Amino acid sequence: MTLSCTSIPVAANEPLVLVQSPKGTLIESFANPMHPVTLCSISSNASNVKFISRTEIGYAITSNPDSPYDGVTTLQRMSLKDKKPIGVATLQGYVADIEWSPDGSSVAILASQLWLKVGSAAPRALTAPFEGGGREGTSFDESIVRFSHDGKYLVMVNTGVYGQAPKSAAQAMLQVRSVPDGKLVWVAPTALKESSWTTMAAWSHLSDRLYYYYGLPNGQHGVLTWDAPARVATFAGSLAWRSPSVSLDDRLVAYEVISFTDQKPRVEVRDLVSGSVRVLPGVLGQPTLLSDTVMIEQHFVFDSAGMGPPYAPDRYYVLNLTTNKETALPASFNCPLMMDASRCSQHQPIEVWPH
Repeated sequence: MTLSCTSIPVAANEPLVLVQSPKGTLIESFANPMHPVTLCSISSNASNVKFISRTEIGYAITSNPDSPYDGVTTLQRMSLKDKKPIGVATLQGYVADIEWSPDGSSVAILASQLWLKVGSAAPRALTAPFEGGGREGTSFDESIVRFSHDGKYLVMVNTGVYGQAPKSAAQAMLQVRSVPDGKLVWVAPTALKESSWTTMAAWSHLSDRLYYYYGLPNGQHGVLTWDAPARVATFAGSLAWRSPSVSLDDRLVAYEVISFTDQKPRVEVRDLVSGSVRVLPGVLGQPTLLSDTVMIEQHFVFDSAGMGPPYAPDRYYVLNLTTNKETALPASFNCPLMMDASRCSQHQPIEVWPH
């Protein structure tokens, strides 16, 4: 893995965004969101690149990129200042997601099973290997691990097991574990039911509150909250959100919803204090709040080819929620990696710091 930096991101108020590009991962400053500046370039053989701090990243290297399930995955961390890689752990096979604790001392790994590495100790498996459902992917699929803001809890979402009633709570698709002991603290009740969705989870930034979506086979669905250690409450009944993004001050949550009538994606911004909901105009999706006033969003266009969903993601924009001014990001942000390379430059935001 090679890392090239023109400057080191140290300003505390400077939003940083990890951007996936055809040549690797970029660290870009969004101090001026309309004109992002590339600070660092990370070679394409590094996957699951994540911020550990403003000046350190973690990532994975697989020994067999063409067949990652058969290879060995090595986790490393690297300071953006000295650019010296430090080996952290080695696992057999493919890694779906990695997350570093807020203090950088622990790392959670979602592979064929959930792993947790605390400090200098070796990674330990918190679950037995998961059994996949063997099905086509959907927009509700999610494979993530995320620490709470204080590092006391870890949530795992693994919808690869959808369609099967778990053999035990430890095999449920959404579960919360305590850190550093890794013990199972809570499992979403809907995650114990066959053919039920429990997904699209997001932590608050100022408390141990978790938001998540559930959908039952009988059509009942909505967004619930879990507050440590055991309180579950309804956040929004009949809301089927995707890609939720909570502002750093816990004032707002932005998310994507799909219209049941015309299948158009749109973005809603909900005020978590007043409860008011703002529906943004246009065919939009994939919101990412940089603050409670600035958001990255993606425009969608009608897909005349008729392959897959009727609306396909297109160019990224920055929206000022106070002035309602929308500005297109540079042409390199035309569309994400899955689109036809002949009509896009394939840059895609994947993570924001601070987060």
